[in-house]
Amino acid sequence: MKQIDSAILLAACAAGLSACAGMSNPLVGLQELWEKGPSRIAELQPVVNRIALTPLWDYSVGSKYSDPDSHVVPWIDRDHVLLAANDGEVFALNASTGARIWEASVPGTILAGVAADERRAYVGTWEQEVFALDRETGAQVWKQTMPSEVLNLKALPDGRLAVRTNDGRLSVLNAEDGAQLWSHVHGSPSLTLRGAGEPEAQDDRVLAGFDDGRLIAFDAQSGLQHWEVRLAIPTGRTELERIVDVDGPVRLAGGVAYASALSNQIGAVETVEGNLLWSKEVQALHAPAVDEVAVYVTDLHGTLWSLDRKNGGVYWEQDELAYRNLGAPAPTGLHVIAVDFEGYLHWFRITDGEIVARHKVDGPLQAPPQVRLDRIYLLHLNGRFAAYQFVPLLGTAAGDS
Repeated sequence: MKQIDSAILLAACAAGLSACAGMSNPLVGLQELWEKGPSRIAELQPVVNRIALTPLWDYSVGSKYSDPDSHVVPWIDRDHVLLAANDGEVFALNASTGARIWEASVPGTILAGVAADERRAYVGTWEQEVFALDRETGAQVWKQTMPSEVLNLKALPDGRLAVRTNDGRLSVLNAEDGAQLWSHVHGSPSLTLRGAGEPEAQDDRVLAGFDDGRLIAFDAQSGLQHWEVRLAIPTGRTELERIVDVDGPVRLAGGVAYASALSNQIGAVETVEGNLLWSKEVQALHAPAVDEVAVYVTDLHGTLWSLDRKNGGVYWEQDELAYRNLGAPAPTGLHVIAVDFEGYLHWFRITDGEIVARHKVDGPLQAPPQVRLDRIYLLHLNGRFAAYQFVPLLGTAAGDS
């Protein structure tokens, strides 16, 4: 199995790699942008801001997120933020004030985490190790060596930890001591992107996507397979054209799992029997976001889509930010937000996709925005983690704030 970083693939296509020509794969479609130059990038039009965004606090992890394989995301609850840096530092912060509660260090380069349960925080490293830290103090509780680099982690109910590694394996560990309970080794195509999506827990099951375009549900206790469904089928003549990795997180809502495959498919699968409810051809570069009504996804061309959760029908599509490399979207209640490559935070009304506000933040993001009530938390590639409060404006205020 050969693996390639998405950044390397994009650079190769930009340089005119012949195998990229005519490919339907969304990563390769970015070739159009480089070939035709920056003139295709949409200029920002004036917006009358209808939402105020107030900085509350920020914290620097001390270094940039420079590793292209990094899947570091903050873990946030009502009281705490758990945050990791590629250089091995792990931080616990007060969610209200940003004050540091503790700082810990693990050897190696952190690629995965932070995952957490009530007692422990978990991170995984390039050096094939998973570390469990005490939630209250940061002290190391245990470490476990894995068969390959650790790319994603998920704390499961009932004292388990799901681990995705670079060899295509899903492992479930005992969260008390790190002992392996079971693992599933899934065959991969001859060429894949380097990555492994975060699994998700649904009742007594663990759901995970794999590099051959499959979404699989396992029994959380035994690892026995309940069902599998293909979100995407490889097509094309070359190995590059046939990449169908399901590398993003699985999203769960109302007994349905939503996931995206690199071959341009967004799919909805009911989680009991594994029936594919619908699939939609969208050139997604990020995992979808879900609220009570819709599925939101940003595509290769900078379009934000709102899809009906029940059948995948299009509510609306917003294409005014063409080729601005919109990041993963996040619903806030009445709006959906996404940050572009220049660090502009855009607000889209959920009813029709109209852009109703724009704020300049501190550059593009390492992880999707996280929303908690009236607060937004942003982890930037430059290592800055920032908390904001947002409120709709009764009047109007003009301009890009």
